Amino acid sequence: MAARSLFSVVLLLTSLSAFTQIVPDLANPVRFPVDTSTNARTAPVIISGKVVADDGAVPTQPVAVQRMCNGQVRTVAYTDASGSFQVDLNRDEQSSSVSLPLASEGTGAGQKLGVDCELRFELDGFAPHAIPLTGITSGPSVTNVGTVIVHRIARSSEATVSATAMAVPDKAKKEFEKGKQAESKGRWAAAKEKFKNALQRYPKFALAWLELGRLQAQQKEITAARESFQNALSADSKLIDPYAELTNLAIEQKQWKDVVETTDRVLQVSDANSPKIWFYNAAGNFNLGRIDQAEKSLMRGMRLDREHRVPQMEYLLGLVFARKQDYPSAVTHVSEYLRLSPNAPDSAVARQQLDEFQKLAESAAGQASR
Repeated sequence: MAARSLFSVVLLLTSLSAFTQIVPDLANPVRFPVDTSTNARTAPVIISGKVVADDGAVPTQPVAVQRMCNGQVRTVAYTDASGSFQVDLNRDEQSSSVSLPLASEGTGAGQKLGVDCELRFELDGFAPHAIPLTGITSGPSVTNVGTVIVHRIARSSEATVSATAMAVPDKAKKEFEKGKQAESKGRWAAAKEKFKNALQRYPKFALAWLELGRLQAQQKEITAARESFQNALSADSKLIDPYAELTNLAIEQKQWKDVVETTDRVLQVSDANSPKIWFYNAAGNFNLGRIDQAEKSLMRGMRLDREHRVPQMEYLLGLVFARKQDYPSAVTHVSEYLRLSPNAPDSAVARQQLDEFQKLAESAAGQASR
């Protein structure tokens, strides 16, 4: 089993953050069939809707749709390329003990959900948004919750003052602000021109290099974007976002050595409290064949990720154990990933791998008993 070769296929993230560009193909909508059978063990609770950003645009990455009941969070779906989703919140449950709690006893159709349940929408770079599920009725009919609006969070580099900000001349600042205004309106060429004007007036303007690099990356000018992010770091090495953007580029190009080096630098300049940084560091090390280091990074990240916001760490840890031929541990962690994200875009591949790891574990146990 060449687990390493499958990594780029199976680790399909579903969030837009400073550290992620590994996403499913948005040209293929991610839709999830629902079980409307009246013979199902648990009555279906079918929810549909659409998610848009606060500017009315559909987020460029799939939004994780989570059900949260009695403090237990579980990812049940992802939005498709149009921002839409439809899911049975009780789909893939193994017993009534873990199904959605109802306001009254039983699991039959026509009953209403309890007061401790809500539907939550998660996407890095956006504030989490939740809507209550109280009163929604179980059964074969679909409840449409309408359009859900998620709000962007200010980028970290702009939420704090760059170390060089006080030295930026006023004229350069004005050009930068004009660039930001043009960028917000989708006028990319004008925005690039303004950022370049700002840099001509002050070549050490870190935030201008950062924004210019983001536009260049968006337009697939990879070499120019990488140079701009490096210039941003040369101007202010304490900014986190340029490291993040460099990690994005390295992941897109599958330059795993660069992923490791950049995330190592992030961990040195930051407080190292982000599970995703540890996950990407582990992913880079895994793809370079540094299995022990990948395991260490995953352990650090998982200790921080108490709410399982990065369930892919469970998956990758399963692949790590498979590389070590510890198939029972591989089964444990891939199973946990599928429990946390049963409808993830890579769940079919994960289930195939799980079946193989289970067979290998059984075979190893049989040989040991002889």
